[in-house]
Amino acid sequence: MSTGKNITDTGSITSDLARGSSAVASVFATLDGKTEIEPESPEGLKATKVSKGKIELKNVFFYYLSRPDQAIFQGINLKIESGKTVALVRRSGSGKSTIIGLIERFYDPIKGQVLIDDRDIIKSYNLKSLRSQIALVSQEPALFAGSICENISYRKEESTESEIKKATICANAHEFISAMEDGYETYCGERGVQLSGGQR
Repeated sequence: MSTGKNITDTGSITSDLARGSSAVASVFATLDGKTEIEPESPEGLKATKVSKGKIELKNVFFYYLSRPDQAIFQGINLKIESGKTVALVRRSGSGKSTIIGLIERFYDPIKGQVLIDDRDIIKSYNLKSLRSQIALVSQEPALFAGSICENISYRKEESTESEIKKATICANAHEFISAMEDGYETYCGERGVQLSGGQR
């Protein structure tokens, strides 16, 4: 009876094991997949600073490979002059975030060009160098379980204390960070749960 019970218990988890096995296979397939946009490629212009910051999308056609029948852009043209503030306002799913993804070159357009300072980002810029020149503050900030200081300097580990302070002053955050008991060493918590929405 004891052996029979163990066999029954083992039999009840075989479906879970099968599902887990296929989930692991899909993770390995993703990890082993080859990307068309190679972030570590040494080719292209290594700009230490984008000179002007003029952005232009020229006759861009784009759809996600997972949904080739649903066009996101069909010949979109957009010009953002250097130093100007532009608001992209449309309904959800209309391609606002996709424009940012194209500028950061997470995707390449199917047809057309994305230009920064009149240079095609695909043909001209070194990808790592290009992305180091772009900063994005998303709707939902991504914070890690570490101190405020660690989160600010995450992308640039060799940041000095004065650089971090200068960044927070520019972002109008220095005052409230300094007012906290542990200041810049305040623990953010997983996904920033220790901070309020405004502080995040």
